[in-house]
Amino acid sequence: MPAYSIDVGPDVANPSHHIALVAEDGSKMGFILCNSIGERTATSIARANLQTTPVKTSTGDSQYSDAELPFVVSAQQSYTGGLGQERFEDNRTKYHTGCRVQNVNGKMVLGPREHFTTGYQPMVISQPAPGRYQSYAGRIGRMKWTQGDDPNAISTLFTTEDAVSPDSFFLFGKAIGSNTGPDEDIDAAHIIHWEIRDDDAGGSEPGTLVDSGASKFTIYPDEIMRWMDVLEDGLPNLAATTNYWLTLYPNSNASADNHIELGFWQDPDAGTSVISSDLGTNWGAYPDSDHQLMFRIVQEDLDYTGWYFFYREQLYWISRPTTGAPTLLMNGWRGVCDANDAQLGKLLDATQTGWAGDAVVGCVVWVFAGPGSDEETPFRRVTASVSGELTCDGNWLVPHTIDTEYVVLGADVFFPIATSIPHPPTGRPAIGVGGSPPQDDQVIAYIPQGHSAGPIWMFRQYNNAGTFTTQDKSINDATGAAGNYRCKLMINVQDDTKGPILVKLEDNNASGSTGLVSETRKPGTWTEQLGWGGDEWMGDSEPSSLVSGIEYVDPRTDARVAWATSRGELFARESGEIPGLWASILLPELKAFASERTGKAVAVWNASLFLTLAGGLLEKLSGNQLIDVGPTKDKGLPLWRRGEIEALASYPGQLFVATSPPPSTGTFSTITRLTGLDSHDPIYESGPWRRITDMIVQRMPAELSFVGVNSRLWFQEGTDLMWVDLPNQGANPLTDSNYQYAAEGYVESSRIYANLDDRLKVYSSLKVVSDGLQPAVADPGGPDGTVWIDPEYEVDADNGAGSLTAVYGGRINISPSHEVYLTNYDNDAVVPVRGRYLRTRLKLNSILDTVTPVVRATLIESLLGLPNKYSFRGTVLFEDKQLDLNNNPYTDETAWEQAGKLQEYAERGEVFTLECISPTLDGAKVIVSPAEVGPLAESTDSVTTEEGVVIERLLGTLPIIQVILPDLGLI
Repeated sequence: MPAYSIDVGPDVANPSHHIALVAEDGSKMGFILCNSIGERTATSIARANLQTTPVKTSTGDSQYSDAELPFVVSAQQSYTGGLGQERFEDNRTKYHTGCRVQNVNGKMVLGPREHFTTGYQPMVISQPAPGRYQSYAGRIGRMKWTQGDDPNAISTLFTTEDAVSPDSFFLFGKAIGSNTGPDEDIDAAHIIHWEIRDDDAGGSEPGTLVDSGASKFTIYPDEIMRWMDVLEDGLPNLAATTNYWLTLYPNSNASADNHIELGFWQDPDAGTSVISSDLGTNWGAYPDSDHQLMFRIVQEDLDYTGWYFFYREQLYWISRPTTGAPTLLMNGWRGVCDANDAQLGKLLDATQTGWAGDAVVGCVVWVFAGPGSDEETPFRRVTASVSGELTCDGNWLVPHTIDTEYVVLGADVFFPIATSIPHPPTGRPAIGVGGSPPQDDQVIAYIPQGHSAGPIWMFRQYNNAGTFTTQDKSINDATGAAGNYRCKLMINVQDDTKGPILVKLEDNNASGSTGLVSETRKPGTWTEQLGWGGDEWMGDSEPSSLVSGIEYVDPRTDARVAWATSRGELFARESGEIPGLWASILLPELKAFASERTGKAVAVWNASLFLTLAGGLLEKLSGNQLIDVGPTKDKGLPLWRRGEIEALASYPGQLFVATSPPPSTGTFSTITRLTGLDSHDPIYESGPWRRITDMIVQRMPAELSFVGVNSRLWFQEGTDLMWVDLPNQGANPLTDSNYQYAAEGYVESSRIYANLDDRLKVYSSLKVVSDGLQPAVADPGGPDGTVWIDPEYEVDADNGAGSLTAVYGGRINISPSHEVYLTNYDNDAVVPVRGRYLRTRLKLNSILDTVTPVVRATLIESLLGLPNKYSFRGTVLFEDKQLDLNNNPYTDETAWEQAGKLQEYAERGEVFTLECISPTLDGAKVIVSPAEVGPLAESTDSVTTEEGVVIERLLGTLPIIQVILPDLGLI
């Protein structure tokens, strides 16, 4: 038979066939379409959609949805997994990122509110009061401030304690919209005008102008309420013990869309503000207690970091200057009681003159030593105070004497302690108790001074026969001189055999030998000549610089022993002997990752040792293995919050982790709360430029019904000593009526793909299942509501802290369930939110200090664009010695041989290119299923030619299934 060419296509003038299949080896099979009686026709092929199987959204979503495709509900019912996840469907308990939020038993709530303290640098501060005992005074109201608002000016009276040369001026608020204006630096929507005025107008309104200027709020795309340093024009110097007025008003071109949202606090008991509706030309009645300005004017003298530590039940802080003597501060008050047997409702101490004017109200006074300390509840809340007297909320059961010692906890003021400490400390002080038996007057803080600066320094405060006494001095050696009693670090350890011991650690011993060395002894008394137990060599490997020390357990015996970290090693001391032996833990990867960050922060939590490594890593020690459990896992913290871990603080059920990036305008330090293997919640974020450098947990004595002071997480942020609430009972702030929440925070979801990552979806609506939401009421502090959520979104983008789009359906302020639309269905022309993935941001807001939005679940309803896959069924004619459309013979195969060849192709999944006279199908990539064939029913089953040869004719149905269709925009 002569060579034959199958020629099919939409541009072929005289095609040989209606369709052809080009096999993987390049060979072709041609097919002629026909009707049911075998008549040739080009239209005997039909298209049908391949049927997809309806699939439920996913396991667990049935609580909220039983929808089937194309409707998909993506539900997040728990937030226990923490931050750092990119794809929602990988773990529906995790989220992408957040700010000032925390999960409580899987529910998302606001994080704690920050509080500033005073006493360590000149400053003026006006902030909401802590503790619920003052109730309404903790509220933070808001104004979307323009000159058309009433009020459009607020002035607050304040009194300085010290002279202040301002370095910083902090206001609480946020910039909304764009910074539009003729000149964005001097005349813009985000500028706020200030005035400092004398109090020489009768005390009920601002007096003579001292100075004025303008400050600009920086635009941060996440737009949440925060303290911001807005100092642009320099504030004037303020004299000590003087009354001034601070007046604020918005810029003229601030508008409803572009303005500053200013925070203020509401204090019905001590209002010192007046308001105006004409930019201060006329002032209203004094005082207006609903509008207390929130501000801080600070002279930043505390320009170095330090360590918190506890000594005899009170909190202290010691600075770490580069050179020179450190500063030692004590929080609150302590002392020795006077007899109160005639006034059991009070605690008396005539030496305390700083208690005047109710300065101690709301604090807790705790009798911890001497008569009264054995009461079942040896603490009381202070309800009034004058010099030398604290009035308590209940009588003392045991009278106090001059042998009774107390501390006042929960104060927001620090006091400098005069000492002669000569050099900066090189490690956190260690506390030892000397005497046999141990005695209260021999509780000594040992302060390491480093290798070359000077010997260990000693500090104590005690009851000296009824007189409160503070002392400090250099440690003594056996000759009464300082000798070689120098060290970098000190640790107090409860040894199983020896009892309490002190361990001092050095990089180099007194003779100058290179290596790490330790010495140990039991604590001595104040006057005892201390002798140490001899050198305990730790190692001489390089690099050998010591970084930190901590008490942990012997990995072989579980006895409590000293541990230490160097740049490249981890050491553990054996218990029971002085001198003792040290072992280097087999962790060769530490040497490969050697850094001054190895163990920069260490903590024991849930009976495990946690230590930091360079790059913001947090590792859990498990045997001879380090397990990464830090906030850097997976996606980790956002870029603007990534940095080194500076501090760790343990608390039952949670480990607090402080991460600080290098300071700049757009970077923020973060405190995350670790509650599981690697579940971190970002409970707190610092202000820009302000690094968090140390933390400690302070447990307050409390009863279940005790109102007024919560336990605290203390931290140093920039030059400020600050704290946030911890729940007094357990780890659940929702059951603690005193716990104060942040004014605003947000949680941002992972990418929501609705289980089909590559398909376009129309994201229809967002529903939030919640508790505690309250719509707007007639309240000067709540223009948007009382407790509410502002939802935002983005599609197919990862802006992180960038600006997201406000949800079309608006604010969420109804509990227990509120649904808002993402897609705009209001008009005939629908405006869809369409993309392959969606990310949402829920901004939680509350003007009530002890109430938070509680997000139980979020549900995203989307419409899924199903993939366009088609099948084609053509009726074809198989004939022996078949003729093509041009009546030319083209094959010697019989009808059954042609059908059998297709069977072979179908069984091995041969992929064909389809050639077709129709441009819609020409060029498609397809596979075939076995042809359904049978004798042609409407004619004779076979035909006998003139030569007597029988020709068989079969009618077949050829199923063709799409792999890829040509890109014609029609299919």
